[in-house]
Amino acid sequence: MEEKVNGMQEETMEMTDGFGHSPFCYHQGMAMDLENKKCFCSQREINKLIGKGFITEPDIQLMKVLYEHGYLSRRTASEIIQHDAEIVPINKRKEYKNSFRKLVKLGVLHRFLPTWGEDRECHSPCLYSLSAGASLYIERLYQKDASYFRHINRLAGDTPEIMLNSAVAGQFHGNVLRFRQEKVKKAYINYSFSVHKEKYLLPLLYKLEGGGLELDIAVIPVRTNEGHGKAAAHLMLAVHALSKREGGILRSPIFVFVCENSGHARNLAVEIKKAGLGNMAALYCLDRGLVSGDAFKSMFTLEEEEDGYVMQMWEVCV
Repeated sequence: MEEKVNGMQEETMEMTDGFGHSPFCYHQGMAMDLENKKCFCSQREINKLIGKGFITEPDIQLMKVLYEHGYLSRRTASEIIQHDAEIVPINKRKEYKNSFRKLVKLGVLHRFLPTWGEDRECHSPCLYSLSAGASLYIERLYQKDASYFRHINRLAGDTPEIMLNSAVAGQFHGNVLRFRQEKVKKAYINYSFSVHKEKYLLPLLYKLEGGGLELDIAVIPVRTNEGHGKAAAHLMLAVHALSKREGGILRSPIFVFVCENSGHARNLAVEIKKAGLGNMAALYCLDRGLVSGDAFKSMFTLEEEEDGYVMQMWEVCV
């Protein structure tokens, strides 16, 4: 029998190991190899390139998206631009391949190749971010709300797991824009806040509205690097504290953890329970679900039973 609870629809499923492929999996010993020959482009250079027509308005829109998200794959950045209703059609392109190649060559963008293995023979899709000069240029051009971090790629860090989590957060946001954009009352990307004088970064926060319901969704991508469970639980506790502030930005959030596979999700659920946070509303989804369809139709909870964890599929019904 199916029932709706707090805007979610439940269906019990069998829990499997489910180690499916994710393009943004973390691998022990992974390195992010910077492939640029030119690594810097000053604000003055950018202005000259714009004046000569080498950098166009669609290129600047791409730079804005990277400024906001930090690190993205080419496919994800293009998807965000294509589906974001707030980006005017004249600044959209069906194919941004040439823009990425051009801006990397000019030193406006950095291109990183994630590699691992004994001879670095394995690699994932390239990730892109703004170079320092380009980030300063967009900051002056695109005055974001003071509640956001600026220069997110430098303030958040540049370790492989941080860069991969940023890419996954962007992938999730692209999925939301494609399938649930009309339900999003407000979206916060890389929202920074402080609890007990410690600064935190929440990758994605959505205020969803529809069907007479209002939901706050806090999205936390997690990779399998060492200590990921404790870090996720620590952020979860901080977001919970933030939700208790009077007149705060969110209330009673539902946490969504984006994991590499179902085995990873199960291990994370164990860590969250160990941290004493098992009573908080937590949903899980897998990277591959962000590509194949609506992420909000492929989320699940993990309920502990005598013989292990049972997966219950949930659809967020807004």
